[in-house]
Order: sequence, then C-alpha cells, then structure tokens
Amino acid sequence: MSAVQLPRRGDHFERWLKDRRDTARQQSRERYEAYDQLLDDYRLHADTGTPLTRHACEAPPATGCEAPPATGCDCIENGEPR
Repeated sequence: MSAVQLPRRGDHFERWLKDRRDTARQQSRERYEAYDQLLDDYRLHADTGTPLTRHACEAPPATGCEAPPATGCDCIENGEPR
C-alpha cells in the first residue's frame, strides 16, 4: 500500500490549476470563478495537510463546520466540534 500524496503549494497540479484559471479569465467569468474556487480548495488542502479525499476545514475549532458527515471532516468528532 502506497502512502497518500498530500497536495503542496507550488506543486505541479497547483501550477496546472493556476494556468487553467488564468486562461479561463479570457473565456468566461463562470469558468474563471470555477477554476479559482478549485484552486482555493486545493490550496486549503495543502495549507492544512489534508488529503484531497477528505474535507479541509477553515472553521474555527470552537464552532465546527457545516460539512456533511460523509465528507469525513476532521474538525468534527462524534458530531461535536473539537
């Protein structure tokens, strides 16, 4: 079984997403915004050290997040914020 490769700032995939986002700016606002959101999500995963298969959360631990349990959010334990 191989180790999970975590997203990293500046890696090949982040650069690819950024290039696509920048290209989309000339195509349509909706496409640009979609790539921009993907890039933000990827960077959040990189910054929090969260695998892409799991939910990365910006919510403060005291308030928890509103992610559905199926996302596997690490900020929720047994339905309660950590």
